[in-house]
Amino acid sequence: MKKTDLINKLENMGYEVVSTKYEYWDVAGVVLKNKKILKLASLIRKPNQLGVNENFNIEDVLDAIKLAERNEEYREDSQIHSMEDYYHRKMYG
Repeated sequence: MKKTDLINKLENMGYEVVSTKYEYWDVAGVVLKNKKILKLASLIRKPNQLGVNENFNIEDVLDAIKLAERNEEYREDSQIHSMEDYYHRKMYG
């Protein structure tokens, strides 16, 4: 889902979406119940290039929000602070 559609859908669902930094980029972030921010971004790595992806599946974002709100239950290296963390955890456990 495109970034603007994703933000509109999240705001319509009652989530607060703010602008935040991810590495060098300004990206959207969802304010969690614990007032921390889940960054809606993941890095794109290609030879001699680095970029950021901000287009995600809404179901993945909602799952990431649910998991990120429980970060205090996980070790620091297993916590989710961005969509990149979510996909890494989904892939590697």
